[in-house]
Amino acid sequence: SITTMSTPPASPSPGKKTAGSTSTPLKEGYIEIGLKKPVGGLKWKHMWGAVVDGAIYLYGHTQDADPKKNVVLENAVVEVPSSPSSSSSPAGKQAHVHTFVVRTPDTAVHISASTEEELTSWQTAVNQALGKQAAPPPAKEDQRKGRTDAIFRAKKHLSSKMASSSAGKQALKRAVNEDTRKLIDSLLLIIERHSSAKKAAEVEKALVKLIVKGFLQSEQGTISAEDIQPIDKAVRDAFNHLDKLYRYYGVRKSSQMRDGFVKAHQLMGDASRAVIRLIEPYIRAENTMMIQNTLEFVSSTEFLMGVWDDQTIEEELFVLINSMNKYTQFE
Repeated sequence: SITTMSTPPASPSPGKKTAGSTSTPLKEGYIEIGLKKPVGGLKWKHMWGAVVDGAIYLYGHTQDADPKKNVVLENAVVEVPSSPSSSSSPAGKQAHVHTFVVRTPDTAVHISASTEEELTSWQTAVNQALGKQAAPPPAKEDQRKGRTDAIFRAKKHLSSKMASSSAGKQALKRAVNEDTRKLIDSLLLIIERHSSAKKAAEVEKALVKLIVKGFLQSEQGTISAEDIQPIDKAVRDAFNHLDKLYRYYGVRKSSQMRDGFVKAHQLMGDASRAVIRLIEPYIRAENTMMIQNTLEFVSSTEFLMGVWDDQTIEEELFVLINSMNKYTQFE
């Protein structure tokens, strides 16, 4: 069942740490959690989830030290609904297509992921955790402490406005070089032609917000070059792998190279998670979710394979891969 941390479940108590008691998560990341409202329908909230043996711990943010809620899995089952929920999420009206339900003796918790791959990954982790006694929460350090004063909140609000303003766009020009702008432009053009102009606009909005946020925090000294190094390495690994796959472009269909695209998704996922961990303390939760959904979309195996087989965007794909190659050539 879902409980607050003050509820005393069976020993060992989920959500209550004893000296030296922590768990390694089977899966963690931002998800949307849906619970039934008293008047019907579902109320959705995006939260950071961590699956361990026998429990799912839910946090307001990835940096929070203590979970706000937990779902006990010892007597739970997993169900897949026959149709997606159309209840509204914090980001607006949308259908939660990639959703499954964790049903406990007391309640039903709907869990929605942004892609089919993420859905499968969460289901696999939860199924692995079912029927076990609840382990304690993973060890987490509250990195948000010391950043909740009035001055920080004001700066956070200002930078949020700036990311979508003309000043924010000027900051974007300073934040990225010409080759990176070409990379972003070619990616957006591919998304527009392969998916839709609306999707391309959504991705552009998220990328602008991400880049400007990172640039502003770097200018303020809250993000250092050392903080960015793990992201840079993960991005280089992903780009190098995609460049190797491109050698077979026009020769093999994506279905013949699925394992390669799955690995590309995993490498890009490493980069995405590193980005979210770094930027999350400085942005609102809804923006974190928007950026995460964007990164998961462009790194999904389904999207990568679809682009590979779409011969109408051959030129744009060449520009994109060439830009990735240039990125990896410079330290």
